[in-house]
Amino acid sequence: LRPLEIHKVFLRAHAFSPSTPENRFPVTVESTLEEPFEQTVAFRYQGQTAKSLPLWWRTAKDTPAGEDLRLGVAPRDVLPLYPE
Repeated sequence: LRPLEIHKVFLRAHAFSPSTPENRFPVTVESTLEEPFEQTVAFRYQGQTAKSLPLWWRTAKDTPAGEDLRLGVAPRDVLPLYPE
């Protein structure tokens, strides 16, 4: 057994998707930054404390990012911290 000392996990901001069924949970959008060809959506998973920093989701500018948003991450985009 490994001690539970995990403090941070990193994912690419492009790895989140509303159409991915795996690892999919409801989120609360904190802010949206529009760029010329993309948007960066700052969000927190429901239940994530306000003390923790929001996560970023980078997506196409025309992708809706509003209420009732659920984001998933495909297993291939999750980097295991330990070999299985």
